Amino acid sequence: MYLAHAVAIRTMFDQIDDIDCVMVLGDYNLPYLRWQFDEDLNRYTPINASSEQELTLIESLLVCGLTQTNRFTNANQRPLDLAFINAPDDMETIEPSQPLLSVDHHHKPFIVLLDIRSSELHSHTEQQTVMTAVNFRRCNFESLNNAIASIEWQLYLVGNSIDSVVSSFYAKLSEVLDMYVPRVRRKPYVSMRKPWWTADLRHMRNVLRKARKRYFKTRTMADCITLRSIEISYTDLLAESHRTYMYRVQQNLKQNPTFSLKYIRLLRGNTRIPPNMEFNGKISSSFSEAANLLANFFQSVFSCIQDAFSISQRTTSIFL
Repeated sequence: MYLAHAVAIRTMFDQIDDIDCVMVLGDYNLPYLRWQFDEDLNRYTPINASSEQELTLIESLLVCGLTQTNRFTNANQRPLDLAFINAPDDMETIEPSQPLLSVDHHHKPFIVLLDIRSSELHSHTEQQTVMTAVNFRRCNFESLNNAIASIEWQLYLVGNSIDSVVSSFYAKLSEVLDMYVPRVRRKPYVSMRKPWWTADLRHMRNVLRKARKRYFKTRTMADCITLRSIEISYTDLLAESHRTYMYRVQQNLKQNPTFSLKYIRLLRGNTRIPPNMEFNGKISSSFSEAANLLANFFQSVFSCIQDAFSISQRTTSIFL
């Protein structure tokens, strides 16, 4: 297992650029491996690696330029969770004021602070993607119907597999729709505001952000205790606001259906499909292109054994 992990890390480093920042976190479960802080190197180094698993991990990760930065040990004074990075000067681990989950005494939680300049971030698309949608209300259906009726569909319904036939059919149909159906711009819904969001929650969130920022800067126990108290208050207020809103939705199912329908429409309109995806070197810039990339991916991992077929050559009438 450790050898496969080491090979995966080395393979990843063969594909990255010099400016890329790589961070590897996980439970390596090496209880007897000790890490000592080296003042000259300003980083932690292993001092007693001897087993095959320990040597495999150390020799592979350190050769790639990764440095272990986690300084926290568990209740048995053993570091089972390790944090490696190739830019140790930009990374720091600190103890959280309030863990998100119940704490396992074998695995002490920690927060990773990573300093990345905004100028170092880059994207495949320099400009914001403009999304469009078909507008059938302004479509000339007579012209569209004539165009579809004039197509010799039997030429597009012959192939070696049903996948190729379906792709050919939809490609031609999309071409005709693009010619005769106008498109309108559609602004993506990017708001993260939930319907149970209140002014009190907004105020408490701002207080929480300031307290967390102050604790990350000072690292004092007093600020840690203050942050823990504010986090608990914010979590309780958020849960109470959500319960109150859901209760209103349930109460209005019969008395005021419009209120509940607004919540349903909100869930439907909030898409989780990113417009920017990459597969086989191709990058999408819209939801439709992303859907096509997903289709290509599923087609590459799914196989259907079947005989070659040919659609009947009989003429088919198409009506809208």
